[in-house]
Amino acid sequence: MKFFGVLLLLILLTTGSALAAPKTAAQYLASGAQLYSSKDYQGAAYSYEAGLVLDPNNAGGYQGLGDCYYFLGRQADAMTAYQKSLALNPNNPKLVDFVKTFKPQDAAGTGADTTMFSQVKSSPEIDYSSPANSQASTITAKPEVKFVMDKSIWIRFSSGYDFSLLSDFNNGVNAQQTLLESNPNSTTAVTSSTGSNGFYAEAELGMDLDQGNGFSISYGNVWTQGINYSNNETQTLVDNSSGQTILAPRSASFQPSLMNISLNYYAYLPGGKGARSYFTVGGGYYQATVGFVGVDPTLPTPNESGTFSDSAFGWAFGFGQTFMIANTFGIDLSAHGRIVAFNQMTASSVNNSTTPSPGPYAIVIDNSSSTTAGTINVTSTSNIGSASYRYAVLDYTGFDANLSLSFYF
Repeated sequence: MKFFGVLLLLILLTTGSALAAPKTAAQYLASGAQLYSSKDYQGAAYSYEAGLVLDPNNAGGYQGLGDCYYFLGRQADAMTAYQKSLALNPNNPKLVDFVKTFKPQDAAGTGADTTMFSQVKSSPEIDYSSPANSQASTITAKPEVKFVMDKSIWIRFSSGYDFSLLSDFNNGVNAQQTLLESNPNSTTAVTSSTGSNGFYAEAELGMDLDQGNGFSISYGNVWTQGINYSNNETQTLVDNSSGQTILAPRSASFQPSLMNISLNYYAYLPGGKGARSYFTVGGGYYQATVGFVGVDPTLPTPNESGTFSDSAFGWAFGFGQTFMIANTFGIDLSAHGRIVAFNQMTASSVNNSTTPSPGPYAIVIDNSSSTTAGTINVTSTSNIGSASYRYAVLDYTGFDANLSLSFYF
């Protein structure tokens, strides 16, 4: 497991060092021009915003950004960008004339020839590095940017609610409760607790390859509520008249948990100002453990305990929305689905030296046709394969809903 995690981390860091070389302002602005020519106005706006952060005195960049805002229906932002362009380079008569005749109601659905960007096609006529368009000005105005695309490396911390199926465990405990309640000699009420709720936490290191794609490596944990039953007996009682033994203490508690290391792909969707949506899919190594504590009166030493585990390959998929709070910080709301199941929860030993059967041990479901059918038990793996028992499947398929904090570098 450690080798797998280190290998994925090396892949991420090696690829990141090759692809995360910073772009220049001129490259971002030229990319904005190309995206605009293909009518990707949101993507073009992101590129212009990133370029203007690096070169905040570039008049041509503000002019291109204004045209992007114009087509996105953000008329007020478009006018602000045009005015900043003219403040930096007032010797632009075409833009002066356009601003004088600016009609906000025409901003959506207007042909490209009505904007100042009609000067700039896929091979832009504006030279973003020329003195006229990148002045050493004392003007300190900066574009109103909340989402900076030049920050390609990020770290995300997530936590939230988790739901997992855990069908065999829940059904097995319910069957065990029904069996105990059917004993006419029981002196106390049987209690049980089943459920699929849990808490999820994850740390993730990622890299955006471009404005539409990224990948990450993540480490996550799920802590699920305990599943248990008890007949609440405190001692073994014997009916003196019949010699019949009344039900003795019997209980079991199962505490599932899950960890995973995954490699994930992100597909980003164009979003509004300061926000973007994404879809993600990933796969990786999953390991589950179940802590067991029980009392079995049929054993010479009734108290027993152990830790059962299994590993498997699993898949995850989801979607989310990032809201940028600052250039290097954001909040995410996300939901993820998970597909993974563990078919052989085993332990090399159980802390009860008087257990009659040799190890290793397994959590099993009674597979017989008797009154004990469907109940959950712990027994030696040597008893599996007969008609009496099968492995209990720990089905951790489910979903989680998370709130995340993201940091961009």
